[in-house]
Amino acid sequence: MKSLPWKDIPSLSVTRERGHGRQDTRTLKATELTTGIGFPGAAQVLRLTRTRTDRKTPLRPPRSFRM
Repeated sequence: MKSLPWKDIPSLSVTRERGHGRQDTRTLKATELTTGIGFPGAAQVLRLTRTRTDRKTPLRPPRSFRM
């Protein structure tokens, strides 16, 4: 799934929230490219990227993939 052209796929939703000394950003992308992902019969691939930035320490959690 990492080999999919995620940079060329537009974001469906970008949400930004601030509170308790941190900023959270969530980005959702979806594609119907199902070849080469290793899951036969899949109709879509979703990519949810979550980033949390703390005022003291920047934290960047890994990306999440869903089908």
